Amino acid sequence: GFIRDPFRRQCMLGHFRVAGKIASSSESFADPAGVVRRTVYRHVNHWLPLPRRWYLQERMRHFDPSYARLRLLRSVYVEGYWQSAEYVHPITEVLRDDLTFTWQPRDDVQRLATPLEEEESVCIHVRRYLSPAAANRSPVHELPATYYDRAIDVIRRIHPAACLYVFTDQPACALVNHLVMKGCRLVAAPDVPDRDIAHFWLMTRCRHFVVANSPYSW
Repeated sequence: GFIRDPFRRQCMLGHFRVAGKIASSSESFADPAGVVRRTVYRHVNHWLPLPRRWYLQERMRHFDPSYARLRLLRSVYVEGYWQSAEYVHPITEVLRDDLTFTWQPRDDVQRLATPLEEEESVCIHVRRYLSPAAANRSPVHELPATYYDRAIDVIRRIHPAACLYVFTDQPACALVNHLVMKGCRLVAAPDVPDRDIAHFWLMTRCRHFVVANSPYSW
């Protein structure tokens, strides 16, 4: 499913203890007829009663109890963001187990983690939702600087000695420059083949978090 991804991402779930297998080309609609089949699936399922659907699309951004009550009789496609915490509560321990790292950091990555583990460290995550081709545009969903300013003020009141670290996929943006000017330290992704998972692992070494509007962050 990553073949047409404008962000040029790769599947990283193999670095976690996730049950399952990688979808085949046909299952992920990456085969030549995939776009057409996916369109047909979505259209047909839109008219089926909810319990009979095999392609479930998110209908609202907040919690949808009708989906939460479903008792599935077969494997289904699930499309959407599903970011409400109410979906997560019943399977919290399953997710924690699934998202246990099997990936082991190299020595240079481990050295970067040492201050994060020893200090009152705060991960400040900036997510911009821009593909490389659109890197110079203004992202629609970027959180404003005021969100981060308020969060930093709260943290510094509770933890005066907090060390603030910025993690981002686009370090050259104005928002990151603003945070650096406020005394935050930018954490550069280590130059290793699996740098994305290394960056994510380093985020988890921090003690506190200012989350972005992103499931990656959440």
